[in-house]
Amino acid sequence: ATVSDIDVGTTSTPSGTVTFGSSSSGSFSSTTCTLGASGTCSVTYTPGVVGEHVITASYGGDDTHAASSGMTSVTATPRTTMTIVTCAPTSVPVNSPTTCTATVTDTATGSTSTPTGMVLFASSGAGTFSGNPCTLSGSGASSSCSVTYTPTVVGTGAHLISADYSGDLKHAPSSGSTSVTVTKRSTSTTVSCVPSSFAAGGSTTCTATVRDTDIGTKITPTGTVTFGTSDTGTFVPPACDLIPTTTLGVASCFAEYGSTHAATQTITATYGGDISHFGSSGTTTVTVTSGSPFLLTLMPPTETRTVNTQGCVTATVTDAFSNPTPGIKVVFTVTGVNHAGGTGTTNAAGQATFCYIGRLFGPDDIRAFADTNANGFEDAGEPPGTATKVWLLPVSSPLCVVDFATYGGHITADNGDRANFGGNAQTSALLQASGQEEYQDQGPVRPMTVHSINVLAMVCSITTFGAAQIFGEATIDGAGKYAYVIDVEDHGEPGSTDTYWIILSNGYNSGRHTLDGGNVQIH
Repeated sequence: ATVSDIDVGTTSTPSGTVTFGSSSSGSFSSTTCTLGASGTCSVTYTPGVVGEHVITASYGGDDTHAASSGMTSVTATPRTTMTIVTCAPTSVPVNSPTTCTATVTDTATGSTSTPTGMVLFASSGAGTFSGNPCTLSGSGASSSCSVTYTPTVVGTGAHLISADYSGDLKHAPSSGSTSVTVTKRSTSTTVSCVPSSFAAGGSTTCTATVRDTDIGTKITPTGTVTFGTSDTGTFVPPACDLIPTTTLGVASCFAEYGSTHAATQTITATYGGDISHFGSSGTTTVTVTSGSPFLLTLMPPTETRTVNTQGCVTATVTDAFSNPTPGIKVVFTVTGVNHAGGTGTTNAAGQATFCYIGRLFGPDDIRAFADTNANGFEDAGEPPGTATKVWLLPVSSPLCVVDFATYGGHITADNGDRANFGGNAQTSALLQASGQEEYQDQGPVRPMTVHSINVLAMVCSITTFGAAQIFGEATIDGAGKYAYVIDVEDHGEPGSTDTYWIILSNGYNSGRHTLDGGNVQIH
């Protein structure tokens, strides 16, 4: 304040005290000051509120000067502020919350003060705020408050979060913003098939279940699941639309899977995702087993072999879709010149093998069937197969003679009957065989009389003892033509340990037996 002597005549410098006052809220460093030699004194005024402040100065006078007063106007402006927004986490899946905090700072010169008031948040994307607007609290030059933001759609994937501070009696408004990355929600897909095993030509129901596996409030997945297989089966339909379950965040759908190929197969369910979810996939396995036996094939279908060797046939059993059928009993029967039989069980490839030695020359018919019910009989619906083998005579040994020094002999056959035999056979240097043979089973089990028609081949060997096989054709009881083989052993004189064995193509087999009487000579 400056006090001046304005009267006429000689002036003098006023002295004394000046008192200050304000029309508004504020504070003075001192409400009075004492005039100096120049008639001036000063105080400091700090406005407490925004607006116009009228400052008055009142001089009380002194011994030579009258009192006076004066005024001036001071405008107090709001203090500048800065608002900073942060959100944590900065990236969230849709429907999962993030906490956003606004920090307001007094940035003006002079003594700072703590901003008060409210902050209002907003988002450029679709979402909800909890606790919005929020009330600032703090100390010193800064204060802050927080809200929770939950995005409800992914949108562009970047939600701009803005915070607007409205100011208070001392502070100007300000605003700030930050970006929150919004992603789709993670999922898991599982698939299960019931039944997990079925026969070729059948089917199973495969159900795909898609789950929302992310944090925050679950969203039930929508969209389509596509099915696939590692094999050649088919799905009906090939894709299905998800249907919500009673559990929030879980949806499922199903398809029928059918296959004609017997194998362990991998089933895949692939979810393509939707506007809120990433895709995912899952797998399971189903076992397709072979169906009932439908076809039996014998291999080789035909074969020619020499007698006294082993011939084999392999039966392959398949179902109606050409799948091998393991674990099936196969019954084999040989009819023709030789008689044999046996059984086998198919392996993983659906195969079973049967072998036998052809003793007699000529053709054999081999029949096999898949004994599905394992009763040993060929029933309706049990697939059969056939094959043939032709057995050839061996090459004769040169210059061999087989006779019976006692004009024959006798044995006890396998059936218990007494049987007499006789005859002779020889081969030339040109390997031609000749001779005649007789055999009579005396009964009572199977009486018969056998007369040779010819001797076609003879094989001899002499090691520690002599052995011979005589092949030819004969009549039985004076009729027909039957293949025979006579197998004899000569163990030296007097013949008591010699042996005799005859097999006929009518199925008769005496068995190899030591002679009950007689003498075999091979030379």
